[in-house]
Amino acid sequence: YYNAPLLGNGRSHRNAQKLAQKHLKYLNAPNPPFVAESSPSSSKTTKKPIMIQETLQPGCEGTIILLRHCEKESLKEHCTYVGYERAVYLSTLFGSGEERWPNPSHLYALNAGARHNKHKQNMREIETLQPLSVKANVTIDDSYKEQHMPHLAKQIVSLFREGHMCGKIIVVAWKHSEIPRFARHLGCGPTEGCPLDYQSTEFDNAWQIKLVYQTPWHGSKKNVKERNLWRANGSVQKEGFDPLAMSKKSGDYPLGGTAVGGRWIELDPPEQKEHAAFVKQLNKSHHHHMHHHGNMD
Repeated sequence: YYNAPLLGNGRSHRNAQKLAQKHLKYLNAPNPPFVAESSPSSSKTTKKPIMIQETLQPGCEGTIILLRHCEKESLKEHCTYVGYERAVYLSTLFGSGEERWPNPSHLYALNAGARHNKHKQNMREIETLQPLSVKANVTIDDSYKEQHMPHLAKQIVSLFREGHMCGKIIVVAWKHSEIPRFARHLGCGPTEGCPLDYQSTEFDNAWQIKLVYQTPWHGSKKNVKERNLWRANGSVQKEGFDPLAMSKKSGDYPLGGTAVGGRWIELDPPEQKEHAAFVKQLNKSHHHHMHHHGNMD
């Protein structure tokens, strides 16, 4: 899978790269394009230019992490038991201390009503980021539907162009089949390290897109002064979620066993309303599971 940038026929590769280059040029446009200032749910939309700030220092870098939602139930509206456990695990990867990744400054999740069936609320993307939202104290923006992905990409681009994302990260939970196109709208194609597709059976891949504002380290032309440009650097990293390891760490498998597991649900619970609602949903799912499957101790 890590050779995915080379997979696919030549035409699909060229088309993907062409789209990525188009949006990379948009990111670096000297004459500023325009982006809607409000969210798609707003009735009024004003436009403002996306300016590259004159104070933007060469070497400014920020990262966007594109995640797939948690594992899904048969009804496909909520995470499975293990999916909720993944969501809690994800929150442990971020922090301002010894955690693997820094805390995000922005969180985006696909809108719950974004799927084709208007009578169903797909909460998986929101549920995936909920524990991280509580831990990092960052509100999840879930106002964007699937068709609004290009709009969200432009909003993210504006944050970089305006110099707001130096040394910061954005985390996005989205529909897996749309993640490659999302990456291309951020200027990352196969050449930059973003694969052509996201495998349907995979839940553990985190796509990192590091945008760096710099002059080329190796100029393409001699005696030509290169200007600073945003450049995309993509990579696919494993989240490293191991359900059994997470349960063991949470105390669900002590010596001699235990009557009830799922202690990861209560891992360092912050006293916040959103977390309380999240835990309530987890406990409901957990008790439903225990009722149908019995005590396994």
